[in-house]
Amino acid sequence: MSRVYEALKKAEAERKGPVGFTEEGKEVHLIEDLKLSDILVTLKEPKSQAAEQFKKVCIHILQNSLAEKKTILITSALPLEGKTITAANLAIAFAQTPEIYAILIDADLRKPNLHKLLGISIDKGLRDYLEASAPISEIFYKTSIPKLSLIPAGRPSKSPVELLSSPRMKNLINELRETYPRSYIIIDSTPILLTSESDILLNQADGIIVVVQYGKTQRDALERSLKFLDKKKIVGIIFNKVDYKLLRYKYGYSHYYNREK
Repeated sequence: MSRVYEALKKAEAERKGPVGFTEEGKEVHLIEDLKLSDILVTLKEPKSQAAEQFKKVCIHILQNSLAEKKTILITSALPLEGKTITAANLAIAFAQTPEIYAILIDADLRKPNLHKLLGISIDKGLRDYLEASAPISEIFYKTSIPKLSLIPAGRPSKSPVELLSSPRMKNLINELRETYPRSYIIIDSTPILLTSESDILLNQADGIIVVVQYGKTQRDALERSLKFLDKKKIVGIIFNKVDYKLLRYKYGYSHYYNREK
Protein backbone atom coordinates (compact mmCIF):
# COMPACT_ATOMS: atom_id res chain seq x y z
CA MET A 1 0.00 0.00 0.00
CA SER A 2 1.53 3.37 -1.06
CA ARG A 3 2.23 6.25 1.31
CA VAL A 4 -0.15 8.40 -0.72
CA TYR A 5 -3.03 5.96 -0.24
CA GLU A 6 -2.39 5.68 3.50
CA ALA A 7 -2.23 9.47 3.89
CA LEU A 8 -5.43 10.04 1.91
CA LYS A 9 -7.28 7.33 3.77
CA LYS A 10 -6.34 8.92 7.10
CA ALA A 11 -7.30 12.40 5.95
CA GLU A 12 -10.64 11.27 4.55
CA ALA A 13 -11.54 9.62 7.82
CA GLU A 14 -10.81 12.81 9.76
CA ARG A 15 -12.73 15.24 7.57
CA LYS A 16 -16.32 16.24 8.22
CA GLY A 17 -18.92 17.01 5.60
CA PRO A 18 -21.19 15.36 3.01
CA VAL A 19 -20.55 11.77 2.07
CA GLY A 20 -18.83 10.88 -1.21
CA PHE A 21 -17.11 7.83 -2.67
CA THR A 22 -13.54 6.90 -3.44
CA GLU A 23 -12.43 5.05 -6.55
CA GLU A 24 -12.69 1.83 -4.52
CA GLY A 25 -16.34 2.59 -3.68
CA LYS A 26 -15.69 3.41 -0.01
CA GLU A 27 -17.55 6.25 1.69
CA VAL A 28 -15.50 9.34 2.54
CA HIS A 29 -16.24 12.87 3.74
CA LEU A 30 -16.05 15.81 1.39
CA ILE A 31 -14.69 19.29 1.76
CA GLU A 32 -17.56 21.75 2.14
CA ASP A 33 -18.05 23.45 -1.23
CA LEU A 34 -19.12 27.01 -1.98
CA LYS A 35 -21.03 28.02 -5.12
CA LEU A 36 -19.97 26.23 -8.29
CA SER A 37 -19.28 28.44 -11.30
CA ASP A 38 -22.01 28.68 -13.93
CA ILE A 39 -19.37 28.26 -16.65
CA LEU A 40 -19.11 24.58 -15.72
CA VAL A 41 -21.52 23.67 -18.50
CA THR A 42 -20.96 19.93 -18.14
CA LEU A 43 -22.51 20.23 -14.69
CA LYS A 44 -24.88 23.20 -14.99
CA GLU A 45 -26.15 22.53 -18.52
CA PRO A 46 -25.43 18.80 -19.13
CA LYS A 47 -27.72 18.66 -22.18
CA SER A 48 -26.28 21.74 -23.87
CA GLN A 49 -24.29 21.56 -27.09
CA ALA A 50 -21.15 22.75 -25.28
CA ALA A 51 -21.44 19.96 -22.70
CA GLU A 52 -21.96 17.41 -25.46
CA GLN A 53 -18.67 18.45 -27.05
CA PHE A 54 -16.79 17.65 -23.84
CA LYS A 55 -18.50 14.26 -23.69
CA LYS A 56 -17.44 13.58 -27.27
CA VAL A 57 -13.83 14.31 -26.34
CA CYS A 58 -14.06 11.79 -23.49
CA ILE A 59 -15.65 9.15 -25.69
CA HIS A 60 -13.02 9.71 -28.38
CA ILE A 61 -10.24 9.15 -25.84
CA LEU A 62 -11.90 6.18 -24.14
CA GLN A 63 -12.83 4.31 -27.33
CA ASN A 64 -9.53 4.71 -29.16
CA SER A 65 -5.91 3.84 -28.50
CA LEU A 66 -5.82 7.09 -26.55
CA ALA A 67 -7.42 5.29 -23.60
CA GLU A 68 -3.96 4.66 -22.16
CA LYS A 69 -3.25 8.39 -22.09
CA LYS A 70 -4.57 8.87 -18.58
CA THR A 71 -2.48 11.88 -17.61
CA ILE A 72 -3.59 14.73 -19.86
CA LEU A 73 -2.04 18.19 -19.89
CA ILE A 74 -4.29 21.11 -20.87
CA THR A 75 -2.45 24.12 -22.24
CA SER A 76 -2.73 26.97 -24.74
CA ALA A 77 -0.45 29.19 -26.79
CA LEU A 78 -1.28 32.38 -24.89
CA PRO A 79 -3.25 33.45 -21.78
CA LEU A 80 -7.04 33.93 -21.64
CA GLU A 81 -7.82 31.30 -24.25
CA GLY A 82 -9.94 29.13 -21.94
CA LYS A 83 -7.57 26.37 -20.85
CA THR A 84 -8.65 26.43 -17.18
CA ILE A 85 -12.36 26.31 -18.01
CA THR A 86 -11.62 23.52 -20.49
CA ALA A 87 -9.67 21.52 -17.91
CA ALA A 88 -12.49 21.79 -15.36
CA ASN A 89 -15.26 20.84 -17.78
CA LEU A 90 -13.27 17.97 -19.27
CA ALA A 91 -12.51 16.56 -15.81
CA ILE A 92 -16.20 16.73 -14.91
CA ALA A 93 -17.10 14.98 -18.17
CA PHE A 94 -14.70 12.14 -17.30
CA ALA A 95 -16.14 11.91 -13.79
CA GLN A 96 -19.66 11.67 -15.24
CA THR A 97 -18.62 8.61 -17.26
CA PRO A 98 -19.54 5.28 -15.64
CA GLU A 99 -16.66 3.57 -13.80
CA ILE A 100 -14.29 6.46 -14.57
CA TYR A 101 -12.83 8.82 -11.96
CA ALA A 102 -11.01 12.12 -12.43
CA ILE A 103 -8.31 14.00 -10.55
CA LEU A 104 -7.90 17.65 -11.50
CA ILE A 105 -4.55 19.30 -10.77
CA ASP A 106 -4.07 23.06 -10.88
CA ALA A 107 -0.44 23.38 -11.95
CA ASP A 108 -0.77 27.07 -12.81
CA LEU A 109 1.18 28.33 -9.81
CA ARG A 110 1.16 31.88 -11.21
CA LYS A 111 -2.60 32.47 -11.43
CA PRO A 112 -4.47 29.59 -9.78
CA ASN A 113 -8.22 29.56 -10.48
CA LEU A 114 -9.55 26.00 -10.51
CA HIS A 115 -10.59 26.00 -6.84
CA LYS A 116 -12.65 29.16 -7.51
CA LEU A 117 -14.46 27.55 -10.46
CA LEU A 118 -15.26 24.52 -8.33
CA GLY A 119 -16.33 26.69 -5.40
CA ILE A 120 -13.83 25.21 -2.96
CA SER A 121 -12.33 27.13 -0.07
CA ILE A 122 -8.75 25.90 0.35
CA ASP A 123 -6.01 26.24 2.95
CA LYS A 124 -3.13 24.55 1.15
CA GLY A 125 -2.31 23.33 -2.32
CA LEU A 126 0.26 21.97 -4.73
CA ARG A 127 2.76 24.68 -3.86
CA ASP A 128 2.76 23.62 -0.21
CA TYR A 129 3.32 19.99 -1.15
CA LEU A 130 6.18 20.84 -3.52
CA GLU A 131 7.78 23.00 -0.83
CA ALA A 132 7.55 19.99 1.52
CA SER A 133 5.41 22.00 3.93
CA ALA A 134 2.29 19.85 3.56
CA PRO A 135 1.61 16.15 2.91
CA ILE A 136 -0.61 15.09 0.03
CA SER A 137 -3.45 14.37 2.46
CA GLU A 138 -3.74 18.11 3.13
CA ILE A 139 -3.93 19.16 -0.53
CA PHE A 140 -6.20 16.42 -1.92
CA TYR A 141 -9.80 17.69 -1.97
CA LYS A 142 -12.88 15.60 -2.66
CA THR A 143 -15.33 17.88 -4.47
CA SER A 144 -19.12 17.79 -4.29
CA ILE A 145 -19.09 16.41 -7.83
CA PRO A 146 -19.16 12.61 -7.65
CA LYS A 147 -15.87 10.91 -8.60
CA LEU A 148 -13.99 14.19 -9.03
CA SER A 149 -11.08 15.21 -6.81
CA LEU A 150 -8.99 18.38 -6.90
CA ILE A 151 -5.41 19.24 -6.08
CA PRO A 152 -5.46 23.06 -6.11
CA ALA A 153 -2.37 25.16 -6.75
CA GLY A 154 -2.53 26.96 -3.44
CA ARG A 155 -0.91 30.38 -3.02
CA PRO A 156 0.71 31.89 -6.15
CA SER A 157 4.44 31.22 -6.36
CA LYS A 158 7.30 33.40 -7.59
CA SER A 159 9.37 30.32 -8.46
CA PRO A 160 6.98 27.93 -10.24
CA VAL A 161 9.64 26.48 -12.55
CA GLU A 162 11.81 25.33 -9.66
CA LEU A 163 8.86 23.79 -7.84
CA LEU A 164 7.36 21.94 -10.80
CA SER A 165 10.75 20.60 -11.92
CA SER A 166 11.41 19.10 -8.48
CA PRO A 167 11.40 15.31 -7.93
CA ARG A 168 8.35 15.75 -5.68
CA MET A 169 6.18 16.72 -8.66
CA LYS A 170 7.22 13.66 -10.63
CA ASN A 171 6.71 11.44 -7.60
CA LEU A 172 3.24 12.91 -7.04
CA ILE A 173 2.09 12.03 -10.56
CA ASN A 174 3.53 8.52 -10.32
CA GLU A 175 1.89 7.91 -6.93
CA LEU A 176 -1.50 9.10 -8.19
CA ARG A 177 -1.25 6.81 -11.23
CA GLU A 178 -0.48 3.81 -9.06
CA THR A 179 -3.00 4.59 -6.33
CA TYR A 180 -5.91 5.47 -8.64
CA PRO A 181 -5.58 3.35 -11.80
CA ARG A 182 -9.15 4.08 -12.90
CA SER A 183 -8.70 7.84 -12.68
CA TYR A 184 -7.86 10.26 -15.46
CA ILE A 185 -5.48 12.96 -14.26
CA ILE A 186 -6.21 16.33 -15.87
CA ILE A 187 -3.47 18.97 -15.40
CA ASP A 188 -4.13 22.65 -15.99
CA SER A 189 -0.84 24.23 -17.07
CA THR A 190 0.39 27.70 -18.04
CA PRO A 191 0.54 29.04 -21.65
CA ILE A 192 3.27 27.55 -23.83
CA LEU A 193 4.70 30.71 -25.39
CA LEU A 194 4.97 32.82 -22.25
CA THR A 195 6.12 30.40 -19.55
CA SER A 196 8.44 27.43 -19.02
CA GLU A 197 6.21 25.36 -16.73
CA SER A 198 4.37 23.62 -19.55
CA ASP A 199 7.72 22.43 -20.97
CA ILE A 200 8.45 20.72 -17.67
CA LEU A 201 5.03 19.11 -17.32
CA LEU A 202 5.00 17.87 -20.93
CA ASN A 203 7.44 15.12 -19.99
CA GLN A 204 5.14 13.87 -17.24
CA ALA A 205 1.96 13.83 -19.32
CA ASP A 206 0.74 10.97 -21.51
CA GLY A 207 -1.32 13.26 -23.70
CA ILE A 208 -1.67 16.95 -24.50
CA ILE A 209 -4.72 19.00 -25.44
CA VAL A 210 -4.18 22.51 -26.80
CA VAL A 211 -6.96 25.07 -26.33
CA VAL A 212 -7.48 27.67 -29.05
CA GLN A 213 -9.88 30.60 -28.71
CA TYR A 214 -11.90 31.00 -31.87
CA GLY A 215 -11.36 34.42 -33.44
CA LYS A 216 -8.53 35.37 -31.07
CA THR A 217 -5.63 32.93 -31.28
CA GLN A 218 -3.38 33.83 -34.20
CA ARG A 219 -2.30 31.05 -36.56
CA ASP A 220 1.39 31.84 -36.13
CA ALA A 221 1.07 31.67 -32.33
CA LEU A 222 -0.56 28.24 -32.59
CA GLU A 223 2.06 27.00 -35.03
CA ARG A 224 4.92 28.24 -32.85
CA SER A 225 3.42 26.61 -29.74
CA LEU A 226 2.96 23.27 -31.51
CA LYS A 227 6.68 23.21 -32.31
CA PHE A 228 7.39 22.91 -28.59
CA LEU A 229 5.21 19.82 -28.25
CA ASP A 230 5.86 16.13 -28.81
CA LYS A 231 3.57 15.41 -31.76
CA LYS A 232 3.05 11.83 -30.58
CA LYS A 233 1.50 13.11 -27.37
CA ILE A 234 -0.95 15.57 -28.91
CA VAL A 235 -4.44 14.20 -28.33
CA GLY A 236 -6.15 17.07 -30.09
CA ILE A 237 -6.98 20.76 -30.33
CA ILE A 238 -10.12 22.23 -28.79
CA PHE A 239 -11.63 25.40 -30.24
CA ASN A 240 -13.15 27.55 -27.53
CA LYS A 241 -15.83 30.29 -27.67
CA VAL A 242 -17.29 29.33 -31.02
CA ASP A 243 -20.39 31.47 -31.53
CA TYR A 244 -23.10 28.91 -32.24
CA LYS A 245 -26.55 30.39 -32.74
CA LEU A 246 -28.08 27.34 -31.08
CA LEU A 247 -25.94 27.65 -27.96
CA ARG A 248 -27.44 29.25 -24.90
CA TYR A 249 -23.94 30.19 -23.81
CA LYS A 250 -21.41 31.56 -26.26
CA TYR A 251 -19.06 28.85 -25.18
CA GLY A 252 -18.51 25.77 -27.24
CA TYR A 253 -16.11 23.55 -29.06
CA SER A 254 -16.21 23.31 -32.81
CA HIS A 255 -13.51 20.83 -33.63
CA TYR A 256 -11.54 18.05 -32.07
CA TYR A 257 -9.17 15.76 -33.89
CA ASN A 258 -6.62 13.06 -33.22
CA ARG A 259 -3.17 14.15 -34.27
CA GLU A 260 -1.98 10.53 -34.28
CA LYS A 261 -3.97 9.66 -37.39
